[in-house]
Amino acid sequence: MAISTRLFTERQLDNFSSIASKIEQNQAKIASGKSISEASEDPEKAIKVSALDERIQKTNVFLSNLNTANTRLGAADTVLSSVSNVLTRVTELAIQGANDTYSDSDKRMIQAEVVELRNELLSLANAKDSQGKPLFSGSTGEENPFFQKTDGSIGYQGNNQRSYVRSTANTTVADSLSGAEIFYSEMPNGKRVSYFDILDNLISSLETSTEFQSSAVIEEPGSYLIKIQSTDRVNQFSFDLVGDFGEVKVEFSTTNNGISDAIQALNNLTAVTGITAGKDQSGQGIVLSNAGDHLEIKNFSDGTEFGNNENQILCIGEDGNEQRVINGLRRVNKNLALINSAHENIALKQATLGALVNQVDSSIRTNENLRDILQISFSDIAAADLEKLITELQSLLVNRDVARQTYTNITQTTLFDFIR
Repeated sequence: MAISTRLFTERQLDNFSSIASKIEQNQAKIASGKSISEASEDPEKAIKVSALDERIQKTNVFLSNLNTANTRLGAADTVLSSVSNVLTRVTELAIQGANDTYSDSDKRMIQAEVVELRNELLSLANAKDSQGKPLFSGSTGEENPFFQKTDGSIGYQGNNQRSYVRSTANTTVADSLSGAEIFYSEMPNGKRVSYFDILDNLISSLETSTEFQSSAVIEEPGSYLIKIQSTDRVNQFSFDLVGDFGEVKVEFSTTNNGISDAIQALNNLTAVTGITAGKDQSGQGIVLSNAGDHLEIKNFSDGTEFGNNENQILCIGEDGNEQRVINGLRRVNKNLALINSAHENIALKQATLGALVNQVDSSIRTNENLRDILQISFSDIAAADLEKLITELQSLLVNRDVARQTYTNITQTTLFDFIR
């Protein structure tokens, strides 16, 4: 018969369970390095630890965003350097194409290279980052922001908004520029056109006949004949007319070679130019009567962005010689100013990217400093005193072993052990 009671056994088992629980808690704290393993141990400390941990995790997310932004900005800068190289080569080709000593065969070779450079530019405009996201679609995320239309021209389906990432709870930073910022340039009239339209105009200009001119000068006394050649759309023609009395801008609308509005516009300015206008015998041309012997037509525009070769002012001298005046932007040398404008815009956007990189770097340093501070605070509150925990664990293990041995000795003792 063993000397023990049910109550003694229950109390001993509860004691074993308590010791085992404390051992388990200490082991968990040692393994995790945290001073508390359950919130119930110290609710107030647990709340502080949880809040600090949440802020550290958010800061890590911001740092991840900023590192991604840094990578995208670096990729964008690399692309812009390549775009600059393309435009440099296009400039060289435009200068060659504007040289009248080059033959039509030479210009076709130049044109072919410009076409290839245009294709390369399109590839650069649709460049993606290391994660496959487009660099220049703005905030739309459009996979290919630049696309070829059915007429062969290049369109943009992104927007003019930059894409941003969150750098703190209350601030964001741009991780790229939009395609509208980078691949559009300003024309002399203030309109913005894409680099692709500029290159398309250069390609067309290299096909323009050398007989076409951007101005015409007639040094003949009396009357001379001009003809308006225009497409079947409503064209807004304008040019500077210079006579012995002075210079004035002439503006009128014309469709299908129509001359009525042109005659009226010219006669409205007779007092300034000394030139009167009337129909010729065929009714298809305009006879200009000049009080002097000098007339010049320059700065002709047909109202389109780059000009249409079908829109012309045909000046016919008494000897039958013709001077065909077209929109000056159709001349190869006129493209140089547009290409240079595009080049200047790229240089400006590279400087903008540099400023954005500096902003991102500054935000990274700020977040890293904040994370260091938070981690120190977290460590001060949550980090366990390992030396103390190990000592307590050793003590608990000894107590557990002693308690088990004592319990075993007591439960195995019988009445006969006392009688002996």
